[in-house]
Amino acid sequence: MYSMSILLSFLSVFALYLMAMKTEFVPSRKTILRMTEVLCAHKIVTRVLSFTMLAISTFILAEGMGLASGIFCSIVLWTLLASTILIFAPFQRLKVSHTLIVFVLIIVIELS
Repeated sequence: MYSMSILLSFLSVFALYLMAMKTEFVPSRKTILRMTEVLCAHKIVTRVLSFTMLAISTFILAEGMGLASGIFCSIVLWTLLASTILIFAPFQRLKVSHTLIVFVLIIVIELS
């Protein structure tokens, strides 16, 4: 439950980051480059999709923790993920393997 909320928040922040096109990506990463082109071409859809993922994540947290705690944790989580993406994404340090390892660890901790 919490891992789904973290994943949706991450995708929400990352979609907004890619839509902004604040950095240049190297051509060897064609999937991220293609995703950036698609997200920039459809900015309204990207914003709606990002807001929807954020709302679902907040709803999941509010169901699990209560309304006030869920909203507060959602804001903290979104701020943490936005800071992490802004720090690591321009330097090509944020890779798919790293994010998958983090999400698997979160799921393992949640299930144990």
